[in-house]
Amino acid sequence: MGVAQGGPAAQAGLRQGDVISEIRGEEIDGLGDFYRKVWTSGPAGVEIPMRILCNGREAWLRVKSADRNSFLRKPPLQ
Repeated sequence: MGVAQGGPAAQAGLRQGDVISEIRGEEIDGLGDFYRKVWTSGPAGVEIPMRILCNGREAWLRVKSADRNSFLRKPPLQ
């Protein structure tokens, strides 16, 4: 998947091609499971520890969650 420019993952250092393998010490079982774990981690602004694989190496990042409407591009008004 991609990483939104200026979004929480990009600000934490996550890059396209990195693989998120755990959230809060729990393995990720697909995209739906990823979103469920993020959404149940707390309100926007909470820090979420994630284990990632980047270029074959493991690392831990702390990603500060955000309301997606605050950073995603919106369609132009007509």
